[in-house]
Amino acid sequence: MSRQDKWTAKALTRRRFLEVMGLAGVGLSASAALAGCQPTAQKPTEVASTPVPTAKKLRVANVVGGMGVPWVPRGVDAANIIAKLLNIEVVVFDSDLSADKQYSNYQDVAAQTWDFVMIQSIATNSGLDAVQKIIDKGIPVVNYDGWIADPPDKVKIHCMIKSDSVAMGEAVGDALAAAIGYKGNIVHTQGLLSHSVARERAEGFKKAMAKYPDIKVIDETPGDWDANKVANIWEDLLARGVKIDAAFFHNDSMADAAAKVLENAGRLQEVKIGSIDAMPFAVENVAKGRFYVTAMNSSPRIFTDALWAGYYAVVEGEKDVPLLITEPSPLIFKENAEGYMWFQKHYIW
Repeated sequence: MSRQDKWTAKALTRRRFLEVMGLAGVGLSASAALAGCQPTAQKPTEVASTPVPTAKKLRVANVVGGMGVPWVPRGVDAANIIAKLLNIEVVVFDSDLSADKQYSNYQDVAAQTWDFVMIQSIATNSGLDAVQKIIDKGIPVVNYDGWIADPPDKVKIHCMIKSDSVAMGEAVGDALAAAIGYKGNIVHTQGLLSHSVARERAEGFKKAMAKYPDIKVIDETPGDWDANKVANIWEDLLARGVKIDAAFFHNDSMADAAAKVLENAGRLQEVKIGSIDAMPFAVENVAKGRFYVTAMNSSPRIFTDALWAGYYAVVEGEKDVPLLITEPSPLIFKENAEGYMWFQKHYIW
């Protein structure tokens, strides 16, 4: 039985949950709030212990990859809602998409005392000595989105919470291939390649393209999660005069930047656009036909589930959790976009 079903069985409705916690109307559904990590040894018929606000406020560090990427502040906002419900203070350290800044943040966190630490790594294997200092203090480290270390057991994290970026890359690649009749030219605009997520999405996309010999990948310039850089890349592509039938972007913000360039050139309808993250603006773009497809990589789910993992580790001493907890990542097309727009309005996805 899922956590959502267990709570439904106890008749704890979304609004009642928020009323009990004194924050009715904040806009977060009980299903999203309670979709955290469960003990793997828990029997299916058991009801999970009721999460309650801690008597002593917990202090948590959240090292994020870059608040300039819209996916990140949305996740931060969702986690902060749950944090308020549970009497947790979350201090955000912004790495600004810089490995050096990320390392500095790790050092700052290691020099302080925390109940648990959340880390979205944007540079795999960078700053492991500082992360190890945090762990050596007995502080649980919950990794999410991008791996801190490769292999993961270089540092003993509590758990990792992420979507399957390889599967998402392949699924979006397959969808775009079908949309253009399995032949034509496609552009692959990549993310920041120091980030494990970008490398995984590229791997998945290349797995898809290997199936279609009549599709030619004509450009793979990394956009580094930077909308301005992507706009320049795409202006250059259009200036070359090459035919572009489809384009795959490692995140929605880069896809939107390219769509604006195409729109300004009067060529948006020529290109099937696929992306990853399914941010609300991207789902709306799919509904309007500006994007063809986006894969769900829900920052509200990932950030709040990382918070739940830390909460259960500290409050209940939970240790028996999987190293990797994978979030669902459905594809969003025009046909199902409207439903997901409603989910996102309430931070369910």
